[in-house]
Amino acid sequence: MEQPGEEDLAGYAEAGDLMADGSRRNGIEVAGRRFRVVRIERITLMGPDGPEPPRPTD
Repeated sequence: MEQPGEEDLAGYAEAGDLMADGSRRNGIEVAGRRFRVVRIERITLMGPDGPEPPRPTD
């Protein structure tokens, strides 16, 4: 398990504040590491018989 130093902890706290400020970000860099934010939406296709079942490739 990682044990970040005081300087890195301060950087992570600052990054947490930036992520919580309400603006949408695609990523952030902290302590020499880059973190990306990925957003996923689920879509259900509807047909006359109801929702389409999963495809074999899903």
